[in-house]
Amino acid sequence: MQKDYNYLFKISIVGGRGSGKTCYFNRYIEDSFEPLDSSPSFEDNHTGSGLRRKTINFNDNCIIRLLLFDYNNNSIFRIDDEFYEEIQRSNGIILTYDICNRSSFNDCIRDYQIINPNGSDRYRIILVGTKLDIAEIDEKKRKVTYDEGKLFADQQGLEFYETSSKQNIGVHQSMLTLIGQILDGIENKYNDSNSNSNNNNNNNKSKCTIQ
Repeated sequence: MQKDYNYLFKISIVGGRGSGKTCYFNRYIEDSFEPLDSSPSFEDNHTGSGLRRKTINFNDNCIIRLLLFDYNNNSIFRIDDEFYEEIQRSNGIILTYDICNRSSFNDCIRDYQIINPNGSDRYRIILVGTKLDIAEIDEKKRKVTYDEGKLFADQQGLEFYETSSKQNIGVHQSMLTLIGQILDGIENKYNDSNSNSNNNNNNNKSKCTIQ
C-alpha cells in the first residue's frame, strides 16, 4: 500500500507531573485546553494510550505524520526500562518544565543530562517552559526567570520557548521549530551522502521546507 505521507516522525514530550506537558500536547493536537493533566502518560497506562497522532502539511509537497508520545519523567529514566529505550528512538524531544516551580526546572536539567549525556545528534531537542500565563498575571509566582531558561538552552545549543497552553502562546511555533530541525537534519544527511556523487544538482534536494 502506498504511503499517504512523506515522513513519519516520532516526537516525545518529557516532564514531571504538573509540568504542563500534556496540556501542551492537547493544545497542539486538538487546539484545546484542559486545566487538569487528564490525558494518560506512560506512567498511568502501559498499553500505549500515551500515543497521539497528528498529520500536518508543511507545503503542498510535504505531508508529515507525527507520532506524539507523552512520557512522565518519574518512570522512564531507568536504563533497563523499555520506555527509556523508546525515548532514544525519537526523532525529536520536547523537554518541559513549569516556570512557576523551581524543582520542575531542576528536574528538567537532570532529564537532559540523562537523555543526552554525550551530545548526541541522532535526535533534536528543544526546551519549553510552560504556564507563562500564570507568571504574567502574578510575576511573584514565577520561580524560574526567562534568562535562566535561555542560558541553559544556549549552553546546550537548544532552542528555547516560554509557552502558555491556556492562552495558546508559543505552542505551535515551538513545535514547528522542532519539526524544522528534524527535517534539516534529514536534508543535511542526504546532502552529505551525495557530496561525493557526480549527480548532485538542485533536482535532488528535499522539497520539504517550512513555509
